[in-house]
Amino acid sequence: MNDFLWMRDKNLLQLKEKNIKLLSCDIFDTLMLRTTIHPEDVFFHVAEEALRRKVLNPAVSAEEFKLIRMAADREARRVLQTEVNFIEIYNQIPEHYGDKARLMEIELEVEKKCLFLNPSVASFLQYCHSNGISIILLSDMYYSAAQLEELLKHVGFNCEIVKEIIVSSEHRLTKWNQGMLFTVLLKKYPYIDKKAIVHIGDNYKTDVLNCKKFGIDAIHYYGKEDRNSSFELERQRLNELIPELFSLRKLAWNMSGAFSKEERFWFEFGAAILGPIEIVSIEWVIDSALKERIRNIYPLMRGGEFHTNLINRSLEHRGIKGIKVKPLYVSRRSTFLPSIKEINKDTLQSLLNVSWMTVEALFRRLKISNIFEDYSDVTLGQSEKTNFGNGKTLKQVITNYLLSPDLMERLKRIQESESDLLLKYLIGNFDLNEPYITYDIGHAGTIQFSLDQHLRGKGYPKGIHLMTMANEMTLDRILKGSQLRGLLCNAGINGKIYRSKNWMPGIIDELITENVGSTIGYKKEHSSKVVPILEQNVHTNNQKAKELCQQGIVFFQSLFLNLQKEKPWILERILNQKEKLIWILSRFMEYPTYQEAVELGNLEHENLFDEGHSYGIFCPSHLENQVRTEGITSFVQKRRTSLLVWPAGVVERAFPHYSKISLFKQGDAKNSRAFMANLALKLLEDGECEIMIYGAGQMGDELADILNGTIIKVKCFIDKNESLWGSNKNGIPVLSLDDALKLKVRTVAVASFAYTSEIIRDLKNLSQKMKLDLKIVAV
Repeated sequence: MNDFLWMRDKNLLQLKEKNIKLLSCDIFDTLMLRTTIHPEDVFFHVAEEALRRKVLNPAVSAEEFKLIRMAADREARRVLQTEVNFIEIYNQIPEHYGDKARLMEIELEVEKKCLFLNPSVASFLQYCHSNGISIILLSDMYYSAAQLEELLKHVGFNCEIVKEIIVSSEHRLTKWNQGMLFTVLLKKYPYIDKKAIVHIGDNYKTDVLNCKKFGIDAIHYYGKEDRNSSFELERQRLNELIPELFSLRKLAWNMSGAFSKEERFWFEFGAAILGPIEIVSIEWVIDSALKERIRNIYPLMRGGEFHTNLINRSLEHRGIKGIKVKPLYVSRRSTFLPSIKEINKDTLQSLLNVSWMTVEALFRRLKISNIFEDYSDVTLGQSEKTNFGNGKTLKQVITNYLLSPDLMERLKRIQESESDLLLKYLIGNFDLNEPYITYDIGHAGTIQFSLDQHLRGKGYPKGIHLMTMANEMTLDRILKGSQLRGLLCNAGINGKIYRSKNWMPGIIDELITENVGSTIGYKKEHSSKVVPILEQNVHTNNQKAKELCQQGIVFFQSLFLNLQKEKPWILERILNQKEKLIWILSRFMEYPTYQEAVELGNLEHENLFDEGHSYGIFCPSHLENQVRTEGITSFVQKRRTSLLVWPAGVVERAFPHYSKISLFKQGDAKNSRAFMANLALKLLEDGECEIMIYGAGQMGDELADILNGTIIKVKCFIDKNESLWGSNKNGIPVLSLDDALKLKVRTVAVASFAYTSEIIRDLKNLSQKMKLDLKIVAV
């Protein structure tokens, strides 16, 4: 463990300046983390294990036991009217459920399996101990101090640095109930000034607010409370989260404290979003090589150098020897001509029928000068309707040019030369007679298929091509003999993400590639060695973002490899939840946070192979104005003008927090938050900027909270309750209807379930009576 890891933790940075004599630390979700989303999910795994050992009544399902175990906790507190312990909880479980003593033993075993140490907080506690600061662990928990110590030792924490463990079950006092457990701490250490005591915990109410009631300083260690972050959006679909990764991702996300606030986003995105996908893919590639007994792995460029580094780091950490990893400099552009068996009329005609390809991209693929420069950005589909003169279309003129005998002969020579150079590059740098694996983020498998086509008939065995994602286009290539395997999406399985207008793999590609140009071909050096030719004048605007993002991915890898060593079962468990892994990617593409839309939308990209375009960004600013003018619904229903335009990012930039509100709306329709999210979306669609909310109750609070940070400003609440008039709710005044109308805001949002019709009627009557042009918005 890095003794100074805590100095990277953005939650602990403020502790550098504090004069601490006694440090109190929460245990669960602070010092120890779980491979479950919720603490009670442990009970489900307890039941699974108890059923396997035949300790639990076989008529009881795992879900039923989880509910009974939770109910027993509540019942014990009701009966005893105080904080309870482990035994008292199990006393409430009916005898016919099974041997309760053995069930308790299994629960402790399962806790050990699910728990792991937070190395950041642990390093801070070790630092404090080394500097003479007393350390207390303070927790609301039904386990005893001895049981907690057993769990802590199991995850590798040095309990010798702790003076004692203060636990609610032994003192019959809690943090959550008025913070009374902190009185135990103060009574035990009356000789230490309160101002020199600091408590760290993940629950803002119990660990911070209740703690500060007693004059003790408190630090909020952000665990599950993550407002406006990617995690808040992800949690709107709890059933799509991978429990085994969630806390680890949050931990990696917290480790951005070494960077400036402007830089943190990129590290955090790499650590928490791309890191899990990349590292699980890397482990899958290595395990595939071991299973297939293959000793050569060739990651494809432009991300090949980075992937080579990741694979070698894992091989070293896992103690695996004998596998050679080397980046393979190939691209769609460099393998295109070599993959063509013969240049003839049919192959050229097939190429001319790719409707979405631009004229510039066509000539780049064929590696000849574009003599139609004035039409470079015209697609081949559009060229059929573009008048070139003399009664001919642009498509006809280009076709005649390419099929002319002289140019056909020239193209044949170019194709033969390119094929020869590619083969010499491969033979000179890679052992093609030995089985090998290639790896890439993937998608359609174009490069991999081109390699196989080129090597066909030359006596070399085909490789196994592994990709993180393989779409439906790989099906035809698999039928033609290529071994294309996708981790998350294989041959289009789980391929709903590909059919989305917001599917934007270019963002991933930009962040994992090296700062080198794409491979555009090959050349022979003076030594006769063939080397790749790389695109020159590569833009470096994304370079800092790439570096930080890749550092985040590497950091996540370190955390994951350590956890995998401690819990060897974890990778298999994750790979059995591939559809949930996809949610990590599809969430940010479909529902980006505002910061993701701003930062990722400004990344530069090029698409020379498909569209012939030079550098642009994923969210052009003119489209933000377009979505504001046209409206969200109209904009998103339109066909994308380019494969590298990110509609969801554009909408989020134009209407901050639109993604979050959309996800809220997808919740239970009877839920007040989902109901108010529907109203919020209606307000955004209508282009409102200032509103009044009628109703200062729970639903009004929900609507104001949802709109917080959007372009819509809530000027006041309107309520009939006179006792609320003149008060403030989260900085928003509560007014009578008469006083509210003096603000000259003319849009009223009705935040009510039961009385919507009545409120609308009253507002309309008042509007007519006072001759006001009130706009009333409700759902």
